[in-house]
Amino acid sequence: MRAFLLCLFACTPADEPRDTGETDADSDVDADTDTDTDTDTDTDTDTGTETLKDVLAEMDASADDCQEMGGSPDVQGAKLYYWGQFEGSEASGWTGEERWYLFVNDAWAAEGGKDCVVSYTVTADAGSAGACSSCDFGMVVDATLSASATDCPEGVYRGYETMRETYGVALGGGGVATWHFTGSGDAFASGYYITGAMNYLAEYGCTVRTD
Repeated sequence: MRAFLLCLFACTPADEPRDTGETDADSDVDADTDTDTDTDTDTDTDTGTETLKDVLAEMDASADDCQEMGGSPDVQGAKLYYWGQFEGSEASGWTGEERWYLFVNDAWAAEGGKDCVVSYTVTADAGSAGACSSCDFGMVVDATLSASATDCPEGVYRGYETMRETYGVALGGGGVATWHFTGSGDAFASGYYITGAMNYLAEYGCTVRTD
């Protein structure tokens, strides 16, 4: 992703018989020994399992900020976000997905452009955090285009069918993760983490039509 940046979830019991004081020799007794044996065995199965917060809920799914590019309303472009989610650990490595989200502006929409997604499958191994001294660990990430989950024009991702990037991740309080480039140490995204999973969302800004 850095290369692209640089180039551009009760029962009631029955009444009991009353004692009338009569000495009726009838020895019949009520042999109904039916008792309410129904016991509520329902238990709360919520064990407090962690749920990874959905960082996509913080994305502005519009191109409102990109209607005028270069001072002109006629430039075709889009608002661009980068998103990623990984499962695994530093010891075992990670697998997951990264996506580019594009929200086209009015000029591009007028020419048939539509909001779209570029999707990648990713694997990652632990690595150096590089220049990020505040990071808890580094990641070496290999991404491969998932054509079946991608609906952007080919020109959007041409030249980026496969990528390798290195990230540094700082795990903060409240389950917040901050993502950094290892070369510069600069933060480029934020997201969330729980045991065994983490995500990020990066707002790139406006990008011109590239198809």
